[in-house]
Amino acid sequence: MLWQWSLSVIAELIASAILLVLAIYFPWRDLNRQARLTGVTLVFFCALWILSHAIEIGLPVASYKEYLVGLQLVLGMMALTFWLFYILHYLGPRKLLAWRIYILFGIMPLIAILGLWTNNIYGLMWTEIGLDSQNPYLPLQPTYGIIYWACMVYIAMLTLTGSLLIIWNIISRRYGYRRESIYLLIAAVIPMITAFIEVMGLLSFLKLSVGLSSWTACIGAIILIFNLPKFHLEQVVPIARDIVFERIEECILVLDLQNRVLDLNPAAEQLIGYGISDAFGLSIERIWPYHPTPMMPFNEMTKAGERLVLERDGKQRTYDLHISTFTDAGSGPTSKVVLLTDITDRKQGEAALRKSEAQLKKAQHYAHIGNWTWNVKEKQLDWSDEMFWIFGLERQTFPSSLETVIAQAVHPDDRLKVKQANLSVIEHNQSVPLEYRVIWPDQSVHVVWAEPGEFLLDEAGNPSLISGTVQDITERKLSEEKLVKSYESLKKTLNDAIDTMVKIVETRDPYTAGHQQRVADLAIAIAREMKFEDTRIDQLRMAAVIHDIGKIYVPSDILSKPGKISDGEFNLIKTHAQAGYDIVKDMDLPCSIAKAVLQHHERLDGSGYPNGLKGEDTLLEAKILAVADVIEAMASHRPYRPALGIDKALEEISKNKGKLYDADVVDACLELFNSGRFAFKTG
Repeated sequence: MLWQWSLSVIAELIASAILLVLAIYFPWRDLNRQARLTGVTLVFFCALWILSHAIEIGLPVASYKEYLVGLQLVLGMMALTFWLFYILHYLGPRKLLAWRIYILFGIMPLIAILGLWTNNIYGLMWTEIGLDSQNPYLPLQPTYGIIYWACMVYIAMLTLTGSLLIIWNIISRRYGYRRESIYLLIAAVIPMITAFIEVMGLLSFLKLSVGLSSWTACIGAIILIFNLPKFHLEQVVPIARDIVFERIEECILVLDLQNRVLDLNPAAEQLIGYGISDAFGLSIERIWPYHPTPMMPFNEMTKAGERLVLERDGKQRTYDLHISTFTDAGSGPTSKVVLLTDITDRKQGEAALRKSEAQLKKAQHYAHIGNWTWNVKEKQLDWSDEMFWIFGLERQTFPSSLETVIAQAVHPDDRLKVKQANLSVIEHNQSVPLEYRVIWPDQSVHVVWAEPGEFLLDEAGNPSLISGTVQDITERKLSEEKLVKSYESLKKTLNDAIDTMVKIVETRDPYTAGHQQRVADLAIAIAREMKFEDTRIDQLRMAAVIHDIGKIYVPSDILSKPGKISDGEFNLIKTHAQAGYDIVKDMDLPCSIAKAVLQHHERLDGSGYPNGLKGEDTLLEAKILAVADVIEAMASHRPYRPALGIDKALEEISKNKGKLYDADVVDACLELFNSGRFAFKTG
């Protein structure tokens, strides 16, 4: 085999090597990984195509040339396929770039490979293969078959589809991206047109030894290589522009040095009322809709952070103004970008926050609530103004350290618990609400309530900043003490009145002296056994000691009559429950006391009096009184019979548990006596 060296072969070998180097360096600067791989693969196939053409014209053997021409066909299809993929990445609908699309576009190159592989059998790629002996490079002169022309149609469709996408981008996109799109179009269309012309034999009159398609492909590849990296910049990538420029809520105006409009984003178009197609090239002063026209900031302001207050239709909006200047390679200014950020809502929120803080401060002043902040690392204590009043000190004399405050202001008896509470907060991150006393300079004692609030932790998880509140509760504590004293006094008066009523009843019925108190003792014990609350037990005690108050209206000779009592006399005695209720109901007592007095002779089966109530209709306190009353009455002496004893009494309630007496009450009573935890007092 004889290798034919020539300037064309050497030039194409060098060109393919350069393209391979550039393919590795330039497209890899692209920030989009998928597009970067597509760009590298595209340029790589271009380099291989030129390399295969150089080898083809360097080998004078027909069989090798046949293989290399077929390889060029496949490489050309692959290069154009990846060219189309790259267009879809940046200029077309990227959603099409799914794995199914890659498989679909791989079908035709696969058919071409199969056609080349089986060409000796079926001749579908080309036939009558021969060399042009008139040309010093002995190019291949085949008769093309159906698969070859199908591949050419496929290549034409790839070129047409990509070209239409680029043309659509040039027409629909704004001026800033047309140059890149045009370069991308030239890089593919010129080599493909040249190759098509050569295949059709339209350049035969030039009598060229080597075709032009390899050189136009090399030129296109170089244009492509130097154009690809530009697509990763946000300033020129159409997709990035759509995201950053088109969809941003801030108003962006691109102006030249004479304040003529170069570009507007949709937010800016809405602000000034002009679209970019109408505003392009016009002076901003001419189309600015706000009067008086605040153009001074655009002409003279150079510092960011200036503010504009714009008004339209009677409504004012406030904007932050930021101006950035673009420069050319020589650091000369070329244009500027004006960014207007609407801060109206933020300003209104800040005003509302300041108003809320002022109202909170005012409320804290009236409520005598102060705020404090303790910097753990710097041991610095900061106080709100109200704190000075709470501790009775002037601002200039107020201590700055926590230890000094405790030593000087806190009552000596409370200093230890204040220190322990602070240690718990600092060392264990535990908020400990605390009540303690402070001593004012005039030696008056005030009570305060301190409560740690939020913790700001450092990287190690330890508190670095602690905040909380302190409230002067001296007046509240004094009011509570007065209220407690008043309550105790009222309670004593009420108890004295009740004791007086009890003595009146016992005076009229000396045989039952102490009965009501003993009933009260047993009722209280039963209530405790049943886990009653203290308030409820106290009300039950009051009901028990006056449950027979209604006997005031029963003649004393009947109450102390020995022997059997007649039915009429018994009916008169039974009126004491209703009479007692009538006395108690008008007193300022809880309603349960009056109801217990009324119902203490009711029974579960409805056989009791005065109303024959059943089961759940009777108050639980009345059910307890019923059991306690029966136990005490049977165990004590009466004018009409001797004492029956505790055993008989317990037998009575056990026998009628669930029938006459509440089962839970009976069980609690039996437990008290059987365990020896209760016995009536004697004497």
